[in-house]
Amino acid sequence: MSYKIAIATSDGLNVDQHFGSAKRFVIFSAKEKNYYQSEVRTLTTLPTNANSNNGCGGCSSGCESTHKCGNANSATDAVALLADCRCIVCAKMGGNIYKQFESKAITVFEIEMPINDVLSRITTYYNNIDQRRARATQNFS
Repeated sequence: MSYKIAIATSDGLNVDQHFGSAKRFVIFSAKEKNYYQSEVRTLTTLPTNANSNNGCGGCSSGCESTHKCGNANSATDAVALLADCRCIVCAKMGGNIYKQFESKAITVFEIEMPINDVLSRITTYYNNIDQRRARATQNFS
């Protein structure tokens, strides 16, 4: 089974960005214990309304996760951008965004370390899970 892993990185070598601060996510395609970089997804910023409080375009809520007030991407936009990934890897993630991924059955790993180390661990983890599922399915056949 192949799947995608999204990583928040500033340098392409390390997991080092908070999800909310990341402007780009490096996407790795993985199958069993093998992986390769397949694409980079970039968040675009929307224009800011300079006359409003905190850069918010008028909703008075500080441009939280479900608002598109012009301050930047909403968390909902970022979640939608990565909705086809099996997991997200970042240094930290706020609870509101975490819940959005959780509701889509997307796993979040909060860790700071070199990308190759993270990918090696995650692909081993998912490979073990997938093998157990395959054996369980065979036992029910």
